[in-house]
Amino acid sequence: MRILRLALVACCAAQELAGQGFEPGQKGPTDVWFFAPSRDSFTGADQSGAMVKVVNGDKMAAVVFRCDGHGSLEVSVTTGAFLGLHDSRPVRWRVDPGGAVHDEGWNPSTTGTWVFYPSDVGPFVEALKAGTRLLFEVTDYERVTHQVTFPLRGFTRAYARLACRP
Repeated sequence: MRILRLALVACCAAQELAGQGFEPGQKGPTDVWFFAPSRDSFTGADQSGAMVKVVNGDKMAAVVFRCDGHGSLEVSVTTGAFLGLHDSRPVRWRVDPGGAVHDEGWNPSTTGTWVFYPSDVGPFVEALKAGTRLLFEVTDYERVTHQVTFPLRGFTRAYARLACRP
């Protein structure tokens, strides 16, 4: 599943950069978030995503909301760094300056480069809808922090297109 998600991100990024495969209205003219429709080739299951990508130093960082093909939503973030393969990773996030700081343990991917939101995404989604930027920090296996700021312009529009949203 996690490999499919990574393939979806890579595929959608290539399509976006090439300007192919996107229907009108998927992304507003000033939106940085985009909706990427996707279906499993064999089952037809929905694996669409809403995502944003930013350059983080010499790496690509991203936040991805993706339908898992079974009707559920999975949320993952990468800072572009290797974070570790075992145990949950300490994460802090905040929407907009002065917003509440959330300290949580997020589960790492099998590649160790992504972390997955650990519980009900409702409060996370509502915070993103109300804000303009997400400050995200994750601590890796060597206790080094990796911090990225993600813009939220267009999040609500891209998220609303996901059929699997709660």
